[in-house]
Amino acid sequence: MSGAAKAAGTSEEAVPAAAAAAAAAAAAEDTDAKYIDSKLLEFGQQIADKVLADIEVSGQPPDQLEVPQVMMLLQPIVDKMLQENPAALGEPITAEHKAHVATISCKRGSSIGGPAGPAAAAAGAAAAAGAAAAGGFAGRDASCMGEDECVLRYEQVEQLFGQLNLAEAAAHVSMGETTFKKQRKAFGIQCWPYREFNSIFLAQEYLDAKAANGRAKDSALLPGRRLLLVHALTLLQEHPNMKFKAHPAYALTQVLHKQKHKKRKVEERHADESAAQVLKDIRAAASSGGGSGSGRGSGGNGSA
Repeated sequence: MSGAAKAAGTSEEAVPAAAAAAAAAAAAEDTDAKYIDSKLLEFGQQIADKVLADIEVSGQPPDQLEVPQVMMLLQPIVDKMLQENPAALGEPITAEHKAHVATISCKRGSSIGGPAGPAAAAAGAAAAAGAAAAGGFAGRDASCMGEDECVLRYEQVEQLFGQLNLAEAAAHVSMGETTFKKQRKAFGIQCWPYREFNSIFLAQEYLDAKAANGRAKDSALLPGRRLLLVHALTLLQEHPNMKFKAHPAYALTQVLHKQKHKKRKVEERHADESAAQVLKDIRAAASSGGGSGSGRGSGGNGSA
């Protein structure tokens, strides 16, 4: 064999070997990531369970705890996040960001917070307080009263985090997506956090469904997992630039998503099996009916 042929053969063998090595490295990295996620979730679960146990011992009803008190009790989770990644909470929202006011054109009936000006600012603040007291959020039912300009404040924007995606939020405040993105950055929000909020909401719904079922194998873990999700929601509201993957709730949402997907697959398989059995029974009945009819017909011909 010539030298060129040997070199070609060697290069052809090296390609599969390199691909196999790359695949092995990727698998190892994925395994390491899953291991880290599982350890982080285990740590978060332990902290949440301990907090709930301490609350039970104290005799104070959990639903009467104030949010700052709960966040203080769960501070070890934040400490762990920052220990693993000092940038886990992302870029902070500063007082300057919160003081930013976006002035935009608006039309009568716009869904953002009122005309510009000091008087309007006071009216907007009163409307925001009223909306918060009523359990809603400022801006949705406000009107610009036909003025040419409206103002948009951070307090109004942050109420949309978990309710609307970026395109819907832009439309809600009568902006184009590009303009809204620019204003979002001016408010200090690097990425719109709707996906993270929605992931937590879906996980909460699934936990509620499991609790209602009453037969969950991990029912003892549900209270602590609920607390983890509430903690993640509160942190995201305060730190919308937070790296959600650094929080134990992220691993929890992935676990619950896989459980939900597996359950749906099992239900679909059972539905397919049931449909197949019904079809089989129908065919068997039709075959049995046809055969008996044929027999009756032949018997009748013989007797005739």
